[in-house]
Amino acid sequence: MKSKSIKVSAIIVAGGVGSRMGLSVPKQFVEVNGKPIIAYTINAVSKCEDVDEIIVVTNSDYLVYTKDVVDAFGFKKVKKIVSGGKSRPESVANGLKEVCKDSAIVAVHDGARPMIDPEVFSQCIKSAERFGCAAVGVKMKDTIKMSDDNGFIECTVDREKLWQIQTPQIFKKDIICSLYESSVNNLVATDDCFLAEQAGYKVKLVEGKYENIKITTPQDIHILTGLLGG
Repeated sequence: MKSKSIKVSAIIVAGGVGSRMGLSVPKQFVEVNGKPIIAYTINAVSKCEDVDEIIVVTNSDYLVYTKDVVDAFGFKKVKKIVSGGKSRPESVANGLKEVCKDSAIVAVHDGARPMIDPEVFSQCIKSAERFGCAAVGVKMKDTIKMSDDNGFIECTVDREKLWQIQTPQIFKKDIICSLYESSVNNLVATDDCFLAEQAGYKVKLVEGKYENIKITTPQDIHILTGLLGG
């Protein structure tokens, strides 16, 4: 159950074209076990009791299709479906414009991450409430080497300090809104944490699960099918 009355908005960014998939539809709309990936993602975020509203940002060509998915599965927490921009930062910015004015916390989650654990999502929300900025990630499993310019091992990196960052990435609303006020920074942002780092904010890491994969290649579809038990 929710421990506080604080309002939380979640922006699901599903505006990518998925060029690496080599398919005729964007990756978030590929069907797995009879359901589009975006449906699994929305369902997982909806199950997080701390999330009050969801804004889905999608490709303009798929606005109607996304609404059909939301209606078909009865996703009541989805309040708005809006068109994305030419880049991820532009899509996030479009979503921020639609966030409820009463929200104090904003989470940004990839539409192609359908296996996020609702409990992990809640833990990240609580960390953002406390520290201002938080992100889900997992520690590196493998030994990491740094190479020189000629492709030889230069050194071994301490993997205990290395994290693979996932989403959600969650912020107090005033912080993330201020981060996106600068269009210059937005154009070079690889993720929301990057903007926070550039602005001098500390981002609290919340340990997630390795199953929280991002669907990027055709191989990921097979992994997702296995995770879903199909």
